[in-house]
This record gives sequence, structure tokens and C-alpha cells, in this order.
Amino acid sequence: MSMTVGTVTRRTLLGSAVAVVAGAGSAAAVGPGAARAEVPVLWREFNRTPFTHPQIPYIGRAGCRGGATRLPRPRVFADVRDFGAVADGRTDSAPAINRALAAAGRAGGGTVTLPPGTFRIDDVIRVGHSNVVLRGAGSGRTTLYATRNLTELIGAYGSRYGGDKSGWSWAGGLIWLAPEARWTSLVAAIRAKAWPFEGWTGNRRDQWRTLTPLAPARQGSWTVRVADASSLRTGALVLLRLTDDADHTLLQHMCGDGPGPAAYVWDDKTKLTSYVPYEWPVRITGVRGRNVTLERPLPLDLRPEWDPRLTTHVPELTGAGVEGLTLEAPETPQQPHLLDKGHNGVVLQCAYDCWVDDVTVRHVDNGFGLVAASACTLRRTRVAGRERRYAEKAGQVLRTWFLAPATRMNPHLNHAQFIPCKYEGRAIGIIDFSQSYTGVLDAIALLETGAPGWTGGDRTAMARWNSDFLDWLVTSDFGRQEAAATNNHGTFYDMQLAGLAHATGDRDLARRTVLAAGSRRIAPQIAADGSQPQELTRTRSWHYSTFDLVAYTRLAAIGRHVGVDLWRYRGPDGQSLFKAVDYLLPAATGAAAWPHPELAFHRYAATDIVHAAADAGDARARRAVPALEEPPGGDLWALRPAAEQLDSITG
Repeated sequence: MSMTVGTVTRRTLLGSAVAVVAGAGSAAAVGPGAARAEVPVLWREFNRTPFTHPQIPYIGRAGCRGGATRLPRPRVFADVRDFGAVADGRTDSAPAINRALAAAGRAGGGTVTLPPGTFRIDDVIRVGHSNVVLRGAGSGRTTLYATRNLTELIGAYGSRYGGDKSGWSWAGGLIWLAPEARWTSLVAAIRAKAWPFEGWTGNRRDQWRTLTPLAPARQGSWTVRVADASSLRTGALVLLRLTDDADHTLLQHMCGDGPGPAAYVWDDKTKLTSYVPYEWPVRITGVRGRNVTLERPLPLDLRPEWDPRLTTHVPELTGAGVEGLTLEAPETPQQPHLLDKGHNGVVLQCAYDCWVDDVTVRHVDNGFGLVAASACTLRRTRVAGRERRYAEKAGQVLRTWFLAPATRMNPHLNHAQFIPCKYEGRAIGIIDFSQSYTGVLDAIALLETGAPGWTGGDRTAMARWNSDFLDWLVTSDFGRQEAAATNNHGTFYDMQLAGLAHATGDRDLARRTVLAAGSRRIAPQIAADGSQPQELTRTRSWHYSTFDLVAYTRLAAIGRHVGVDLWRYRGPDGQSLFKAVDYLLPAATGAAAWPHPELAFHRYAATDIVHAAADAGDARARRAVPALEEPPGGDLWALRPAAEQLDSITG
């Protein structure tokens, strides 16, 4: 029997996060001693070969100037008010701001400042020259209010792949950092309905010429050997170009090689294959004879069959940035997928060594975009707003149910499962509340990130209600009865207790509750083979087996926040949450019939808990995920990774 608790180390957390994304995860929230033993194999592989790992890219030099923490600070060139901008929220200041930015560019660079206040803009703000910075007084003090979208300002932007999709769904911004010539050509092509490529080599991918062919090299190399170095110089930005062969071996290599990419059918994926040739911008840091040193290691092999070469590209934007402001658009309904009108935030295009710092975008279709941009930093950026009425409605519901004197619920469940003339209330009514209330706690946490309409007074009153309810849950007779239950009632009690404790700041109680669940719940309630004997006695044994694991997986999720990894608990006979989920896999995947009584079997009832186990590092669960049945409302795990009861108790 073992469980490890303690402080989450930065390395453990990062390793676990990367491994989960890569599909070979290990649960986080383990102590220093166990962290070393539980580091995923994939992460250990990456640590040994960080420049050449086939699945995890090297990002050690990501960001402006190789990830520098100090961003450039060009001299102040002008205040936008010197060019006619007015911070009154009514005067269109876009022409004045753009004049100031263009003048700074013609002068060789500099910072254009925006004082506190709200500036109305009826056009795109364009940073089109290198070493030009647009700087407000802070995202909480300077606001640009954009009155029109990109469809209105430039025109409809169709897709070169056909159909009715809008290019503004992935390109363009109301603050647009792009070389002046590149921006002008893009806008002209869009208005002519000659739908362009957005990348480094022009609207038709033909604005490049070869600088030199390259000799073969391995991924991770910092130095390449060229055929002719005469056109290369230190400090220059060049484009590495690789062209795929007929067997699509470049695409296979970009996907990590291996049997999966090799067996994949590429020929009919015309949109996917249109993404090559591969183009990678990189700055040269040294030229010594025919050996050229690069600023970053090669992300891919250079193989003869891909015709590797260094080429020119459209002139880049470099050393430019946007800082210290909020860009706000009108609050409009979200458009259907890929049909955006272009209420977009900030985009960097054909940009290298540029940045966005302390910028908030509000009510936008797309917040921040990097289109053919590399080595750029986004720091202290935020996306806010859009349909504030949803947050306001959530606050109204919470106030009605829990805070308003005329309508509030008292912080107890003394009358839960009330039956007239028979029961004033029953302890088993607690589980009815606990099923949903941890979701309410999540909603409160979201509102407390700064949602509109949720005030400091609301926060204080809601915390008081939760504290009072937690006290009732611990001290009441009903609460004690549910705490003593040895089936799903006890599991849901622990889940609710730990969730309330964490939400009210009692980290110690939350930690003790999750920690005790190993010996108190898992060991006596889960058998050595993973079955749950108390739940198998029911006529709805499948429903109750999955239902109980909803509480367990949510309890394990709470444990991650308090340094307890419930997934790693092993009982005296090997009992564990992994075994409990694995016991369900044959029926959950359709590989075998459920061998116990069940009045209304639905495979999809197990979908969320299998996802949870897979994310926690269960290899069998990961392999089972593709065979899961989609619930009637769709598989929403990626949107809200906390297990829900997916079938109905009524069948």
C-alpha cells in the first residue's frame, strides 16, 4: 500500500504536462522522492536528447531574442496627440495613430506613446516598420475602441481551398504588425479576391530565390554546411526550405517518423500536403568558410530527397512591438466556426524578434495571432469579454440560490429527500446535492478570475455560505451518516467535503480527506480485480460502478491541488483507481458484454472516467479511448476535463 504526497516541483509538473499532451502521461502532484521515480519515460527521453526528440520540439530559444526576459526599449519618438489623436472615445484617432507610427518608421524606429484614456479607431492600426513600438500607459489605462471589423474595413476574405470559410478566422488583426509592403500586397489580393498565401514567400509563394543548397544534416544541428556562402552574412534572416518527395517522407518526419506516419495514407489529403514546402525562418550567427551557424538548432533533418536550401523571403518586420493597452471591439455574437467577420485582436505577420506585452483584447473573434511569425514573445496578454451576459447570468443564478435573503437556500440539507408524512429529510439526500455542487464550486472559481458582474461582496458572501455549509456537513447527524457510508454515498461525501474545503481555503482538511480516501474508500470498496462489490449488487450495476468512479476521479482531481496523487494509491491487495477503471474497459469499448445485472446498459456511461484514467497515465485506458462510445451530447472531455455522470439513473 502506497501513496505519495508533498510539494509539486516545477520539473515534475512540466514533465507530466508535456507527457499528457504527448499521450504518454503520468499523474502530477507527487512528492520530491516519488517525482523522480514517476517521471514519464517520454520526458526522460527528451531530457537526454532535447534537440532531436521526434515528438517533443525544442523550444529552449522560443521568443524574441532567444527568449530574453528584457524586451527592447526604443527611444520615445512621439505622442499620438502630436499627430491629432484625441482620447475622448468619440474622435476617430486611427489616422493620427497610423501617421505617428509611419513617421517613426521613416525615422528609423522609435516608440509612439498613447496616454491614458479611450481612443476610438475606425481603421486598422498598422505597425509596418522595424524597430517601431506602440506603447500605451498600461492595459488598465489606455484603450483602443475598434468600431469596425476587417470585413467592413478590407472586404470579405475567402479561402483558397474553396467553400464559404472566412480567412479572417485565421488571419488579420485590428492591430496588425506586418512589413508595410507585405501588408499592402495582402490587402490588394484580398480586395481583388485573389485569395493569398499569408506566408514568408508572398501571396503566391513565389517571392523567393535560392541563396545556397545545403548538405545533409541531422535534426538538432546548430551548424550547416552550404554549397556557396557568398550571399550569406552574420545577422541575416534566411529561410530554410524543404520540399517533400512523392512518398511524403518529409511529412512523415515532421510527424515523428515511426510506423504510424509511415502507414498513413497521405495522397488524398490535398489540403494537408499543400502545407509543404516547409519554410523555417532563422537568423545566421556565424559564417566560417562553408560552415554556417544558426541561432537555433535545426528542427528537422536535412535529407537530399527534400532538396534542402536556404532562400530569401519577403522583408521581415523585426524589433517591433505593442505594449500597455487594451483593444476593445463591439460586443457582438460569436459567429459560426470559420465564419468570423474579423473583430480580431493583435496579429504578427512575417515578423521575427517582435513582441506583445501587457495587452488585453476584449470582445474579439481571435485574440492574438502569429501568421508566418517566429521568435516572437507574447507576455502578460489576456483575452476578455465577449458575451458578458453569460457571466452576469451565472452570477444572478448564484445570488438567487445562495445569497439573496428572499430566495437563498439555507446552508444545510436538513430537508433533502423530504417525503410528506414520512421523512422531514434524509441523510442520503446529501449525494443528490454533491453530484452537482462541485461543478458550482468550479463555476464560482471561474467567476472569481474577474468575470463582469461578480463583485467583491458576492465573493465574500459566497465564501461565508460555503463555510457554513462545510461546517454543517462535518458536524450534522446527516453528514456523519453519509461519511460512514461504504459505497458511492461515502465516496461522493468525501468528494464534496474535499471540494468545499479547498474552495474555502482549508487546504489541510482537503488534503487529509483525499489522503484518507485510499485506506478508507479504495481499499475496502474496490476489490483486487478492480470490481466494486457494493455497486455490483445493484440492478443497475454498470450505472453505479461508473457513477462511483465519477466521484473518485473528481476527488483525485482535487488531490492534485493539495499535493496528493490518489491515482497512485495501492491497497494491500493491489486495489487502485486504475484497476477499477480497467475492470470496466471490456464493456466500455464493446469488446465484451457486462457480466453483471444492468437494467439499462449504456457504454458511454464510462467515457469520462476512461478519459480521466488515460490522462492520469493508465496505458490500457489510453489504448481504449478510440473505441469509446460518444455520449448523446458529444464527447466533451477536451472542453471540461472533469468526469460527469453521463447516463441517467432512470435508464
